Amino acid sequence: MRADVFEQTRDAELSQAMKDYENAKQNYQRLVRQATTEQDSTKRLEFIKSAEAENGRLIKIVQGLIQVLNEGEAQSKLFPPSKIDQLEKELQSYKEEVEYIRGSNDRISQLRELLASVSNESSNDRKQYYGYIVGILVLLIVVFVFFVYSYASSVINAVTETVSSVVAPAAESSSSLI
Repeated sequence: MRADVFEQTRDAELSQAMKDYENAKQNYQRLVRQATTEQDSTKRLEFIKSAEAENGRLIKIVQGLIQVLNEGEAQSKLFPPSKIDQLEKELQSYKEEVEYIRGSNDRISQLRELLASVSNESSNDRKQYYGYIVGILVLLIVVFVFFVYSYASSVINAVTETVSSVVAPAAESSSSLI
């Protein structure tokens, strides 16, 4: 019973920490994006400092997540060992990014490169989404053309039959007059 309470408590802590982590990650991306697009150098510097602070917060959150994941005898059912590996890689990445931001004079170009690497995943997802949309539209156009062709050919056949049924009796009556 005591182990179940521990597991439930730990899973609740992990779920909340993951929500905090996702929020901090989005905020970090927003701050980096604002720092790269800001024209005013004083505001840009403020955004850079805020991005550095948010990076530090991300590092603390990831370290806390890893610590909680490593507590206890059994691994969390919600967070497999692969998640710990992923978090450790992200932790290392955030540590490198903060050093990268602090270590250069040309912060804007660094932040643009950093933003490109951070938002690369969402860009690939977006491209795949647009690819599916274009594929579906092409398929819909092909189906539409097929139905239009089928309908047009049935209308042409109906008109041909109607004209031949009207013209044939008229042709017979005109040939009998000759």
